[in-house]
Amino acid sequence: MIRHAYVREQEDTGISGIHADSTARAAARRDADPERTKQITRQWAERNKERRAELQRNRRRDPGVYQSELEANAAARRVKRSLSRAGLPPKLLHATTAAERRANEREADAYFNDPSRPEHLRQFTVFVESLTEHMLKNGARMREFAEAYVSSRDRVGLPPVAVDDVVYARAVEIVAERMRRVDLLTSRDVAAAVRSTKAAVGREEQRRQFENFMKMVVTDVGRNRERYHSDAEFENRARANRGLTRAPIESLIVRLALQNVVQRVPRICSRPTTLGRLPASLSFTLQRRPTRQRRRSTIGFTDGRSGKYCGLCTCIHRKRSGMKHGRVHFGISESCLANWL
Repeated sequence: MIRHAYVREQEDTGISGIHADSTARAAARRDADPERTKQITRQWAERNKERRAELQRNRRRDPGVYQSELEANAAARRVKRSLSRAGLPPKLLHATTAAERRANEREADAYFNDPSRPEHLRQFTVFVESLTEHMLKNGARMREFAEAYVSSRDRVGLPPVAVDDVVYARAVEIVAERMRRVDLLTSRDVAAAVRSTKAAVGREEQRRQFENFMKMVVTDVGRNRERYHSDAEFENRARANRGLTRAPIESLIVRLALQNVVQRVPRICSRPTTLGRLPASLSFTLQRRPTRQRRRSTIGFTDGRSGKYCGLCTCIHRKRSGMKHGRVHFGISESCLANWL
């Protein structure tokens, strides 16, 4: 009895294995010639219209299946009408064939089962971090060298090249020489690392520009506070004569200081933007609000027009009161900047 059960189990295993091999071979034949497979499918559908209709009727006899199909069709029609009313293009879906899905699965298996993948990711991560660190530390010096190199090419009549291309090509060369292993990195990896480094350098430049701007405004308020106070009082008297409401003195002082700093620094007002005359990168930073509520013990001020929290007013008050400023990224209300510049 035990022997017969073992034999039956082996026979069932063999039959299932043969069936799996046959299915795999048939799928491989279909994948090898997808156009012929489509043609054969269309021909079969033309020859068996009644058979297809019967299969569909049998499938819809199940109430749950039929109801789910009706709900899916109704949802698709609602989405189409909503997009049409909003003036948006219709929803586009890329239908993939079974052959494409099997090819994607094979590529995914080959990618994730590659034994060299962990080392590849480690090399890429180290390369990106090293390149970013190198550019943040030596970016200005390398740009001076690149500008001189581009000028020398122009003098001898060689084709022009972009300064950024020279900078990052040299940076990539230096970082690759310093690393122990870069044999698994490809050109796509290097290009992705350069894009990541450019983004990091841009964020650092934006942060540095914002901090310098804040320091200049705070310093200007400290130096000229008496004059700004008298000008603010004069502004309030003029507003009262025109029948307007008085503005807070602190807000007017911030306005005057901002105008003075922007006029003294040509680089800040070199590009027109939607937020006054500030550069786009700085304007984005200035428009940001604090990401979390400040503690109750922290002194916070609002600008006079919108009543919203203004970090610049708080910063100036802390400076005036002798409080320690610290490294804090303040959010400045839009009306405290854009409407007064």
